[in-house]
Parts: sequence; structure tokens; C-alpha cells
Amino acid sequence: MPNEIEVKMRVLDKRAVEEALSSQTGYVDTHATKIVDEYYDSPDGELMGKGVFLRIRKTKRVDVVQNGWDMVITAKGPVSAMTEAGTKTREEIELQVDESDDFAYDEFDDTEMTDEEYEQASNDSEFSKVDVLFKLIGLAPTVTVTKVRETIRNVNGCEVCVDTVENLGDFVEIEGRSQESVDETISILGLDDPSIAVMEPSGYAEMMFALEAD
Repeated sequence: MPNEIEVKMRVLDKRAVEEALSSQTGYVDTHATKIVDEYYDSPDGELMGKGVFLRIRKTKRVDVVQNGWDMVITAKGPVSAMTEAGTKTREEIELQVDESDDFAYDEFDDTEMTDEEYEQASNDSEFSKVDVLFKLIGLAPTVTVTKVRETIRNVNGCEVCVDTVENLGDFVEIEGRSQESVDETISILGLDDPSIAVMEPSGYAEMMFALEAD
């Protein structure tokens, strides 16, 4: 199973981050994408207690008309290594879900729906067969994280994403194949300057749990 080496940083100076990314020449995608992550767990929180996260991710481009959402199921294993700086290594598995195989039960006939009704239905996890499958094995939605991913750029062989997360703020995520490449990318972008960004050891789901608990 593939390992994910990732660091998350809380952005304190968004303009500086954007300028640092725009100065790079690697692949870039500046099309804003709305991402809705719905996390699942057992009633007693067994998965989170083990450091395991299971989610349904729905994505949709913000700047173009797109019927329905792209969907990916992601499972993240416990953190197998974590540096003092906050970089995490963990196993990650992703499965792409074909929308035609997912939305709606047999009685869900989108040909008789208005565009607004279809949009609502495709946003509603009750129409998702994946959601039904998880519930059948005793899992239920526990927290939802909504964000807009504004930039994706390849820097030094790493994927760098800038996220604005609802109720949490701005973050930058760096994912690479080695600890060295991630550390080098942080330095290249000047993110080791604490006036620009600081390490955030918690995941978005953990931060949302803490926020909702207050």
C-alpha cells in the first residue's frame, strides 16, 4: 500500500504563500475546486481511536458548470512516523467512484427531476450507495469538512495545495515521496518563516471535532 508523506501548515500570510507559488515553474492548476469530505466512524469512535480515517470526498469545479460531483473513497491508516516538525507518514488508499454507479437507489429517477432537485439529490449522502454501504456495516457520518482548494502546484516533485477551510481558515498542504523532498519544498517556498506559515499537526477532521466540541 502506498505511503503518504504529508505536512499541513496554517497560513498566516496568504499573499506571501501565493507569491512564492507563482514564482515556481512546475505544473499548476489554479482552478478553484470545492471539496466536501464526509468522515465515517463507528458509534464508539473506534476508527478515530486507532488513528484511522475513512471518508467520502466529493469534488466540483467552482468556475465551470458541472452536473453532480466527482467522488473518491479514501482510507488513511495510523501515522507510522511523525517528525518533530509535524510531517506525517501513513498508508493511504483511494478508490474512484463512478457517479453512474453511485447516486440514487433504484427509485431515484433523475430524468424526472429539475436541475435544482438533481443538484440537491447529488449533494445528499442519503442518495449515495457508498453511504448506504458504510451504514450497513455500522458506520455513520461523524464530521464534515468543506473547503475550497484554490491552487495545486508541483514544486520539487511535491504536490502543494492551498486550501480555505470553512470555519478553520487558510492552510497549505505539501505531499511528497520522501521526507527530504517535503523539507526542501518548505524551504524553497519560504514556509519555514514563522511569519508566513506554521506547522499544524492536526488533521482537518480532528480540528473540526475539537471546534464542534467547544
